[in-house]
Amino acid sequence: MDNYSKCQQIIKEQITTNYLKNIFNIDGFLLSFNAKTTELIKNKNVLKNLTKEEKTALIDYVCDSFVNTLYNDNQYINFTKKDIDDIKIVYQKLFDDIESGIEISQIEKNHYDRITQVLISTNQMIVELNTNNEKYVHTFVCSEYSAQFQIDLFSLDLDKLNEPILDVGCGENGNLVEYLLSQGLDAYGIDRSHQDKPHFQSTNWFDYQFVENHWGTIISNLSFSNHFIKNYLNKTNIEQYAKTYMAILKSLKIGGKWYYAPSIPFVEKFLSQGTYEIVNIPINETLSKTIITRIR
Repeated sequence: MDNYSKCQQIIKEQITTNYLKNIFNIDGFLLSFNAKTTELIKNKNVLKNLTKEEKTALIDYVCDSFVNTLYNDNQYINFTKKDIDDIKIVYQKLFDDIESGIEISQIEKNHYDRITQVLISTNQMIVELNTNNEKYVHTFVCSEYSAQFQIDLFSLDLDKLNEPILDVGCGENGNLVEYLLSQGLDAYGIDRSHQDKPHFQSTNWFDYQFVENHWGTIISNLSFSNHFIKNYLNKTNIEQYAKTYMAILKSLKIGGKWYYAPSIPFVEKFLSQGTYEIVNIPINETLSKTIITRIR
């Protein structure tokens, strides 16, 4: 096994070692380097013999592994492109510390201090939720729904959908978008977990550029509005969500519709009735779905 592949394998095992451990535990710090990571640090030749390109690729790899692990276990965690760049800097500093020859215990402390600060600065709600004496973090795993479930939920008539169509938070597999494409519709999806490819963009709704007067139909099932409500209740990122909400509305064409669930009554009540038509439809006793039509 070459040095790069060896490092990748050690990174995988290191992430497994700390999987779901609560970094904000108040009774004592739980995260640590495992034996293989410690040995890698001691054996300076492995990292030293990596090329500059390999080191850059390794930083990208460990950053992606770290971020995707958090995304998979908690749908409410969010990192912007800038946040991810900052996480890469954290791992660059880890490599710098390793090459500097300081004590492993200090390297470990420096690294987890930096990780902690990144989470505090980017996801305050998660920090507050996990600042306790529990050994493992709270998880909120997101399900990816079938295309038919979403079509039935919103009572979509595919023959009457205005194009182009955008699925905000389409999921890793983009089930709805793939189905709409198979029916000959001009559909697109954005999701931080989906790979970049035709009709799909790997991004989150904060970084995505919603072009005004562009979309005929926008759909977001248990994605954007669900996160907006969660952040509103926890008094975090409210302004950012509100701005993105309005950007989505403005990206509709005249006559375009935005289908989303759950409803967001604390925002919908402020929308101009002369600009948007708002329809709320109960799903069950506690949840409803919303259809907003831009009328001018």
